[in-house]
Amino acid sequence: MLITNLLVVPVLAQVSPASSTSRTDSIKNEVIRIGENRRIKRLILNDGTKLKGFIKEIRSDSFLLVDGYRIVQGKIIAVDKSNSAREIRFDQVTEIKAYRNIAAGIVAGIVVGAIIVAIVGAAMVAIGLVVSRD
Repeated sequence: MLITNLLVVPVLAQVSPASSTSRTDSIKNEVIRIGENRRIKRLILNDGTKLKGFIKEIRSDSFLLVDGYRIVQGKIIAVDKSNSAREIRFDQVTEIKAYRNIAAGIVAGIVVGAIIVAIVGAAMVAIGLVVSRD
């Protein structure tokens, strides 16, 4: 009985290389689906480190995460603003989640800003009309 227990325990403790490979492939496919120049909402590494940023480049076994973006000819381009680019191997990643669409967020912000300006402008005109009637 003792010999059986000694043989079983180490086998149960080992991680299957096939499952590790499939997890890495799954993360790689997700990064490819998200695409370059896209904002990452949540990235959790195997050691528990949590990161955010933008995918600048996707490589065969890793991707490059940077901290910022700029808009060039109407397109969002990931840029390394603070020289803190980090290469992340797919096998280091536990979880990755992207924002839906940063461009939609920018457009929504512009629309909300325009509405606020219109309301404030209308209020100022109304106050100006009331003041000029006195």
